Amino acid sequence: MNRFIVNIRGTNGAGKTKLAEAFMGDRREGGALGGEDVTLLTYMKQLKSEQRSKPILGRWNAMDRTMLVGKYGHANCGGCDTIPTQDLICDAVRAATEYKDCRVVVFEGSLVSTIFDRYKQLDMELNKKGWKYLWCYMSPSAEECIERVLKRTEGAKTTTIADKHRAVRATRDKAMKSGLRVLDMSTGWDAANGIPDAFYTLAGECQL
Repeated sequence: MNRFIVNIRGTNGAGKTKLAEAFMGDRREGGALGGEDVTLLTYMKQLKSEQRSKPILGRWNAMDRTMLVGKYGHANCGGCDTIPTQDLICDAVRAATEYKDCRVVVFEGSLVSTIFDRYKQLDMELNKKGWKYLWCYMSPSAEECIERVLKRTEGAKTTTIADKHRAVRATRDKAMKSGLRVLDMSTGWDAANGIPDAFYTLAGECQL
């Protein structure tokens, strides 16, 4: 049985979250996000004078045995951007690979997208356990990303997007030179079904 890690990469406004959410089933405009929230692991967070246990969530699609890592369907900031450290993100991905009979793990985040070495190590680690790691790049222009961010959040800060866009592209170049599985994703949109075109490519790759 083939098992896949889908690491969706791109800067703010690239379409990462919409693509990840497509793995939870058809989500037409205004429709509810499919799947169900599950707790992948917990960590201790310092709150003033006490520590409290906080969950790291995933979104589970039992039909396709697919897990999204992070928080979805709640706010513009989702996915791994809601997880406080890269160590915890990697731990959550590992936990997702061990959840029930999961065969596809999807994760994405703006900061994750600018980091290479940490996730190359995760790729090598999980590859030894039989998981195929896909580096999936959403690459609209920086100008288009800025336009999308401002459209969804009026007055949002966009001054760092161009720099992030370059940083994401640099990780792609490193992944290509390292011989990793790099996929350049379409940024088009299937308006009739409310699904990014890139989902159909990934569904084929992951044999969904």
